Amino acid sequence: SKLLTFGCVDANFCCKKIHWGSDWCHRDDCLGSGCYPGDKSISCSNIGECICRDFIHDTTKAFCTTLESCRLASEDVAAAMFAVELYTSTTASEACIHALVRGVCAYHFPVCISDNEEYSQICSETCEAMETECGITFAYFASVPDRCQQPNVLGADECTAAGAALLPRLLHTSLGAVLVASIFAVGWLR
Repeated sequence: SKLLTFGCVDANFCCKKIHWGSDWCHRDDCLGSGCYPGDKSISCSNIGECICRDFIHDTTKAFCTTLESCRLASEDVAAAMFAVELYTSTTASEACIHALVRGVCAYHFPVCISDNEEYSQICSETCEAMETECGITFAYFASVPDRCQQPNVLGADECTAAGAALLPRLLHTSLGAVLVASIFAVGWLR
């Protein structure tokens, strides 16, 4: 009887909060590429510069793919900024960049409840902000363009929306300008 009950419990190997500290790869619960649990002789890759760091606060299955998810998010923000220029003939504004980063981070770091249940749909407000602020949707640059949740549907709270962060404030600094330029360069030089 206990064995049957145990078999029904969801395991959470990957559905966890990401630890953005410099020692993330040494943690005992670290799984996936770049992890070296307990081996402090190896330096961790710097995920502290991940464009989504300040936006992701919930549990996500991307816990096991943090390095790859961060790389893909940076590339997709660069692709989205390029799409804005290509399709609207304007440079992405601060509000647009903020909306793009929120959308892309929600795309690559979907919220999960367990390893078997995640909210892969992006909340309609997040998608609408991208369209309003930038004039583009995921269809212009994402490999899975239809992940936006339809507004006013049942289960409206079962979606992912990346939280607000420091990006608008960061863009007013020289570091912010370097960050945006490097995102664009990294994404398009590969």
